[in-house]
Amino acid sequence: MATVERLDDFKVKVTFAVPAEEYDKSCFISGNFNCSGDGSVALERDGNFWTGSVVLQPGDYEYFVEIDQYYKCDEKRKVRKKPVSLRIKQERFYHDPANPLFYWKNGGKYLVKCISPVENKNVSLILGGGKNLKPFRVERYTCMNLFQFVLDRPESYSFEVDGRKHEEIFEGKEIDDEYVDSSIIYQIFPDRFNIKGEPKNINAQWNERPKSHSVFGGNLQGIIEKIDYIRDLGAGHIYLNPVYKSTSNHRYNVDDYYQIDPVLGNMSDLLSLSDAMKERGMFLIFDIVFNHTSTNFQPFVEAINNGDSPFREWYYFLTGKNNTDLPYECFKNHLPMPKLRISNPEVSDMIMDVLQYYGRSLNISFFRYDVADSMDINAMAKIIDEMRKKLPNIRHMAEVWCNPFFFTDSSVYDSAMNYEIRDNIISMLRGKISMDEFVRNMDILYFRTGEKRQKEMMNLVGSHDTPRIRTVLGSKDGAMLSYAILYMLNGIPSLYYGDETGLEGGEDPDCRRTFPWESVDEGMVDFFKTLKDIRSKNRAAFDGILHGGKEGDIMFIRKISRDNEIEIRFSLKDMEINMDGDTVLSNGIYKEGKKIKIKKFGFFITAH
Repeated sequence: MATVERLDDFKVKVTFAVPAEEYDKSCFISGNFNCSGDGSVALERDGNFWTGSVVLQPGDYEYFVEIDQYYKCDEKRKVRKKPVSLRIKQERFYHDPANPLFYWKNGGKYLVKCISPVENKNVSLILGGGKNLKPFRVERYTCMNLFQFVLDRPESYSFEVDGRKHEEIFEGKEIDDEYVDSSIIYQIFPDRFNIKGEPKNINAQWNERPKSHSVFGGNLQGIIEKIDYIRDLGAGHIYLNPVYKSTSNHRYNVDDYYQIDPVLGNMSDLLSLSDAMKERGMFLIFDIVFNHTSTNFQPFVEAINNGDSPFREWYYFLTGKNNTDLPYECFKNHLPMPKLRISNPEVSDMIMDVLQYYGRSLNISFFRYDVADSMDINAMAKIIDEMRKKLPNIRHMAEVWCNPFFFTDSSVYDSAMNYEIRDNIISMLRGKISMDEFVRNMDILYFRTGEKRQKEMMNLVGSHDTPRIRTVLGSKDGAMLSYAILYMLNGIPSLYYGDETGLEGGEDPDCRRTFPWESVDEGMVDFFKTLKDIRSKNRAAFDGILHGGKEGDIMFIRKISRDNEIEIRFSLKDMEINMDGDTVLSNGIYKEGKKIKIKKFGFFITAH
């Protein structure tokens, strides 16, 4: 087992020591805390051992030791089919107003959080004037309890736990109102969005079902042509999948970081897109691929052709002695994508040079790091820290598929792709979890990442790596409801190109269909325009405190800020309903005689 050292009453340091063999090339820890990424927790060889540590919050964890990426074992190198389990329990009542996880301003109100051992049943907040404030919500988990309180203004306070008053008195501090982004992200897979001019090297016709190697000819000029369409949907950011020179249509196997793929255009076209966006107050989210390269990347070509090349230290070439017949580590056993050794100083320098090349030329809000859960987080911390000095206006977003706290809590990344949001919305709409469970899961997500970080998260219900939301939920109404909920949550909602027209699609590559410009569902496009107007005009939607529940068979999500309140009510089946208040948007509501009925996935939004 790993060694656990308590750093304070909230966090622990978990240290790993694994016997090293001379032929080992790497040793990683892959667990549910780092999305099982093969590389983000990279142990270092120290004599006869691989050693390293991680800092974790209370929780139930499991992990593997991975030697040479593919040999899964425990700390004694014993092969395991099931991961090692590790439970970290909260041992004492804890609150720290200096930590934004525990004290932050949300919707103009002050959100105070504290945690306790599972044995504690009741916690109340005692204001300086003696008023006893009960928590607005309590969540009980296997390793801790979470209590949340809302204050209208900062003031002194203390806590009472199971009838015993804590001695410490906390002074609530004033927090300035910060800018919160009410716009959306519009994600584009460049080959499939729009063609302007004569397409190059195509092997498929627009509107055909895509195959893994299909090239349809979408290009950068095509995006520029539709820039006002994208802006009118409320987009403040365009997330552009990779545009580098590559042999694939997805371009995640990079041949040359400094060249734009000729199929898409050239650097001049990319600069023109950036300028067009800047004129409209929009920013690029630029996809960066540093976990791996292609086998055509020149340093790899030299490394593979020359056993004495210094470029061999840029990668992880294997001996085969750790039960793998692969010649080198790569992305998901995919040999065309060899894994980079990011901790190599020359690789780090190359990464920083690429970031500056694009960061100084383009109007970028975020660099989005592909497969961030597999990139050495200590090496990336140094790189990103240096980039914050050189490019202070650009933020850094991690692609991860689990609760992202491990990647954001240490301030390595500013943001993450919030697949946890997607999973919970879909599970709730499919009836696999209740509304109470949805809120409970949101509470632990918001607590671990922090309310401050949550406002910069890229929230999504679909991307180029997932089936289309209309296909997942089986209907246009389901897709509309999922986005309506997404737009009512803190963070930056992401609209995957074509979803606003009801585009369908299954697993990759089917989820990367071409945009149906000749058969656009204008009514659905107008729905998304209305949705962005509601979000931008109601602070509670993009910067508010989350409530949720169920009244009979009607489910609701309510957001509250100092300025206003907004609520979405919806149903997972056909039924009769009562509607009160001024509705600003609805779908699936109809009259039958004197009765008002709602269809499955129907909803209505009220705001005041």
